[in-house]
Amino acid sequence: MVFFTCNGCGESLKKAQVENHVNICRKCQVLSCIDCGKDFWGDDYKNHNKCISEDQKYGGKGFEAKANKGEVKQQQWIEKIHDAMNKPGVSAKLKDVLGKVSAYDNVPRKKAKFQVDIICPKFVLFVFFSTLGFY
Repeated sequence: MVFFTCNGCGESLKKAQVENHVNICRKCQVLSCIDCGKDFWGDDYKNHNKCISEDQKYGGKGFEAKANKGEVKQQQWIEKIHDAMNKPGVSAKLKDVLGKVSAYDNVPRKKAKFQVDIICPKFVLFVFFSTLGFY
C-alpha cells in the first residue's frame, strides 16, 4: 500500500485519502511518497501504484527482491489466455473478449470470480474455460 505525505501540512495519507485531502488542504501542492521519497505534483500521484518494499528499503547494499508469487501467477494466467487466443478454431468474438480480458492488470483466475467480474454470455465463458482445459 502506498502512503503519501502532504508537503503543505505534513499529514500522512493513504492513497485513497489523498484526493479528499487535496480538496481540503489549501497548502497542498506536492505529495511525497513515504517509501521512495519521490515528489508528485498535481495528479501525478495517481500513477504511483507500486513502490519499493520495506525489505528493499532497509535490506542493505546487496539486497535482491524475491519474485512476488501473486505477480508470477498472474503472468502465467495471462500467458494461458494468450495461448487460448492463438489456438486454431477460436472464434473472432472469443478472441476479442480474451484480448480485452488480458488487457486488465488483475484478471481473475477462478471460475466463480471470473463469472462475477466479467459480464458476458455464459456460452462465451464456457468456451473460454473449455479452451483453457477447465471443463
